[in-house]
Amino acid sequence: MGRLARFIRFYTEEDDGGTPGSAPILKTITGALLHITDALAKPAHELVAVLSPVQSGSGDPSPENVRPISGWTGVEIGKNTETNYANASQASAWGNAKSVKVEINSADNGVRVYTISNNTYLGAEIPLSLQADKAYVVEFEITEIKSGTPFVGLRNRSSGSFVSWASYGFQIWCNGRKLDALADVRSLKELGKYVVCYKPMESSIASYADLALLCTWDAEAGNITYSNISVSEVSSLPISWQSSAGTVYGGSITLNEDGSADLVVTKGGGTIRSFSGLIKVTSVANRYRIDVPDKKVGNANELCSSYKRVTADYTVANMSMYSVKSATDSSSVPYTIYFADDRFTSATDFINAMGDEVVVYDLATPQTYHFDNIGQLQLFLGENTIWVDASDDLTLTYYADGNVSDLEALNTLLGGAYTPGDTSDKDALNILLGN
Repeated sequence: MGRLARFIRFYTEEDDGGTPGSAPILKTITGALLHITDALAKPAHELVAVLSPVQSGSGDPSPENVRPISGWTGVEIGKNTETNYANASQASAWGNAKSVKVEINSADNGVRVYTISNNTYLGAEIPLSLQADKAYVVEFEITEIKSGTPFVGLRNRSSGSFVSWASYGFQIWCNGRKLDALADVRSLKELGKYVVCYKPMESSIASYADLALLCTWDAEAGNITYSNISVSEVSSLPISWQSSAGTVYGGSITLNEDGSADLVVTKGGGTIRSFSGLIKVTSVANRYRIDVPDKKVGNANELCSSYKRVTADYTVANMSMYSVKSATDSSSVPYTIYFADDRFTSATDFINAMGDEVVVYDLATPQTYHFDNIGQLQLFLGENTIWVDASDDLTLTYYADGNVSDLEALNTLLGGAYTPGDTSDKDALNILLGN
């Protein structure tokens, strides 16, 4: 459906989920974690997630600092449900005592709030009767830190100690930004909105069923203040392309309003031994090359798990040791990727030692895939929290409640490309709509 048709359908008619007499408008929000408060009870118009290769570790990759690279065979879109176990009214006591515990009674979804303490810490806990086939999201806000350090952790119910997150799906955002480093206990140092997304990955989850939001402080109460706390289950919408596109190292996935999805792949990749034509370069010592027919010519933004990237502007001869680069545009072998490594004397020795290292590069031509019947991303009326496990770069276009100005209407019709001129916004809108 084109912009004009969407506009006539949704802007000029009364909506079916918001304030009577108001008109839906299309709004767009971007970020790593999307939190909206004005959605209509309609499917999202469009959700775009940018996909990038994941390279673990830090520092320049080298044979001594191998940084494994992984891609994606699918994504999972997560969104809070309307099954909320706690809310701001129960949470109001959190800042008024040394320690407050919000306990979830799974039998009737009841909530109890009371003070706790033990010999290890004072804090607030949200213990959940977690199930291995469900996910959860905990939202809260840290509004004041006078002393102490708030932290979030996964607690062993029997011993009271914290356990590693390694076996569990755990992500945390602050003020819409996904936090990178994870530890067994995650310290929370910034004021603002936190969202903890938690998906048990083991059937033995019952032993580690307490998601604990705690703070360490001294005997003085209220040194750290939390507010607006809610716990809800998570609904997920999986999209898999493993059988059609395989592993994707870079590109984007778009979920459309009609429940279809479009995958655009912009990066290719594989192990060094998976490419044909590995040879030792005879003109320069200690250089090896592979032929990559689908690679972008010239600067192809290579990544490799064991070699540092240098740009295509470097000549083969001046590559630093343990580096990787594309051939230049003017090269007689423009689809080639070169490696510099002085530890081997033959191509056979090189491939035997380094053949399983992954190399990623820009594709000459993006590849596209279309999937029907994925499912719609249904939004609740009002507040929604949305994320994608494989992406920190999301763009959501959704139907929001409210009347729009003539200027907003023009930008809806023209995709944000309208520039005010001598004609009034109202006259310009009437011209476009044929009024």
